[in-house]
Amino acid sequence: MNPPSTSRGRTVRLACALIVICVLQFILAAAASAALYPGGHPWNTDADGYSVSRNTLSDLGKDRGNNGEPATAAADVFNVSTALLTPGFAAMWLVLPRLMPTRPRTGRAVRMAGLISSTSIIAIALTPADRVPTLHTLAIGIGAVPGLLALATACAAMFVDPRASSRLAVATLAVLAVGMVHFGQYVRHFWLGGPWTPACPAVQKLAAISALAWMLAVAALAWPRKRRTHPNR
Repeated sequence: MNPPSTSRGRTVRLACALIVICVLQFILAAAASAALYPGGHPWNTDADGYSVSRNTLSDLGKDRGNNGEPATAAADVFNVSTALLTPGFAAMWLVLPRLMPTRPRTGRAVRMAGLISSTSIIAIALTPADRVPTLHTLAIGIGAVPGLLALATACAAMFVDPRASSRLAVATLAVLAVGMVHFGQYVRHFWLGGPWTPACPAVQKLAAISALAWMLAVAALAWPRKRRTHPNR
């Protein structure tokens, strides 16, 4: 029978590999979905194709483009890939506490809030914005609040943990800042009735890209390393 440390290390490696696989499939699928998107955005419904700076990610999950044309193929690809991203998010929150080893209680709190946030990913995939807009908005809120809370808690723990990566702590702070800015834009428009400006989808892309890159960084840093053994003298 393998010792507990060996089994634990294998489990962590599988979790880290799952993070990488889920992130990469989402990036490829999102690109494919954008290529299939028929066109149109809030400021020009006649625009051709998908605009990175004008369309939101939620547009890719809609049955029709903003130009009114069917977008079933793009939506199917995007919604399935979003659902498949869920286990990667969950695995990321499971291994993240390893990167703040002297703060076990904080790590457990981060893990719990993060896992709650992860459930919203599949909920978003199952609630396209044009079919069930209220549920889609609610799913995003359910995911964002505990997710940002978990991120803020992890960030604070990394800055005070002497064994944590200072570079990851700074990266976590950056992801948190961009995420909070976009969530503020989201709340202002969808919950408070404020304007939706071109800055909103632009910041969303920045938040998404930084979050995915951060997940890959977490997987790389959490991957178990073999301990060096020294021969007896």
